[in-house]
Amino acid sequence: NMLLADFHIHTYYSRGEILPYDALYSPKDVVRRAKQVGLNCIAITDHNTIEGIEEAKAEGKKIGVKVVEGVELSIKYGNKWWEKYDLILLGEKIELKNLKGSLIEVIEKAKAENLITYAPHPFTFYGIKKFVKHVDVVEVFNSNATPLANLRAYLAARKYKKTKIAGSDSHILETLGNVVNEIELEDPLEALRKGKVKIVRKKSTNVSQFKKHQLERFKRVREEAKRYILKDFPKDVEKYELGIFASLARNLAIGLLDKTLENKISTRLFWNLI
Repeated sequence: NMLLADFHIHTYYSRGEILPYDALYSPKDVVRRAKQVGLNCIAITDHNTIEGIEEAKAEGKKIGVKVVEGVELSIKYGNKWWEKYDLILLGEKIELKNLKGSLIEVIEKAKAENLITYAPHPFTFYGIKKFVKHVDVVEVFNSNATPLANLRAYLAARKYKKTKIAGSDSHILETLGNVVNEIELEDPLEALRKGKVKIVRKKSTNVSQFKKHQLERFKRVREEAKRYILKDFPKDVEKYELGIFASLARNLAIGLLDKTLENKISTRLFWNLI
C-alpha cells in the first residue's frame, strides 16, 4: 500500500520555553487520530526528547500506522530563549547524547549516524534559513507558517536541489491531516533520502484551530502561568490592571519586540492587538 505521511507532529512530551505544555495530546492519541484522517505513516518530532516514541510505535503496530523516530532539536546560538535554530532529525535510532554543538556540528554528527536532517519552517523565527543547503530535506510547506515563509522555503529547496516535503507541525489533534506526503518507496526514510516523495495535500492551520491550541494550553497551565507572572512581573497586574494571561501575553510580546529579531512588523502587530 502507498504510504501517506506527515513527518512533523508533536505530542504532550513537547515542552514550551516558558509554559510546560506546548502540545496537548498523548502519543497514543496522535497515532489514533492519524489513522482516522487517513495517514498510515507519521514521525513523532517532539522538542528535544524522544520520550514518546515507544508509546507511539506500540500503538502504531496495533492499528497499522508506521511510526518513524524523530526529534525537533532546539540548537542555541545566543543567551536569550528565542535565540535558537529548530532542526528535525529522523532515523532508525536517535541517540540525543551524541547530538551536541553548533547547528553545523549537529548536522554533521547526525549524518555520521545515518540520520536524516530536516529543516522545519526554515524561514520563520527559529528557522535555519541560509543553512538549508546543509540538510537533506526541506519543509517547503508548514501549516503554521506564512505563505511568504513557505515560498522562500520552496525556492531555497529548489535552488539547492533538496527533497521537498510538507509538515503539519501539529500540536493538537485537529490539525493532523492538514498535510499529506505520498511516499513512493516501502521505506519512508529511504524515500526521503532519494527524494521519492510527493506532496498531495497542504492546508494551513485555521483560526479556530490556532485558538483552540492556545486556549487549551493556557487552561492546562493556569497555575504555572500565574506563578511565572507573579514572580517575574509582579507589578504588571497592579500597574496595568491586567489579568494573568494578558500580562503573560504582554511580556512575551515585549520579548518578541527585541531589536535582535528580524520580523519586526508582525511582532508590532501582535503588540498592538493585545
